[in-house]
Amino acid sequence: MPVTYSTITTTTLGSNQSTVTFSSFGGYTDLRMVLNFKNTAGGLAIRPNSNTSSIYSITRLSGNGSAASSGRLGTADLGGTGWYVPNVFCSTTNFNLITVDVMNYTNTTTFKTILVRANDSADTVGEIVALAQTTSAITSLELSCDAGGQLASGTTITLYGIAAA
Repeated sequence: MPVTYSTITTTTLGSNQSTVTFSSFGGYTDLRMVLNFKNTAGGLAIRPNSNTSSIYSITRLSGNGSAASSGRLGTADLGGTGWYVPNVFCSTTNFNLITVDVMNYTNTTTFKTILVRANDSADTVGEIVALAQTTSAITSLELSCDAGGQLASGTTITLYGIAAA
């Protein structure tokens, strides 16, 4: 089996930061971002190409072994927030594992989608599918928090490139 994952970069924050931006990741068919993530407030927003237009929507499924829930936020709800990981998966006290798969990010004929797998530090796990209604190739990914929050010191983000097998 050929090796298809390549580490593009790993960043560990030495202090709280409002935004973290990744660029210069060409040559792959897909991207995977793995975050060991903590924040100071709010949920996590991911904006392709720093786009703040009202083009984003998400659908979320989550459960904790006892109860399940789901929800949807459309373009009117999110505005230009970006692809959004709700604050239930973003802790201010504990690090949570979040994986983000960005499929076919260079294609200029289809809208951009991501799949997010997340957990909180207690017992909730979730899956999010998110859409950006743009056909522009993704050349950068900007991460930030809403509600005046920041990505917390100690957060580690690794970006992988996935080549066609």
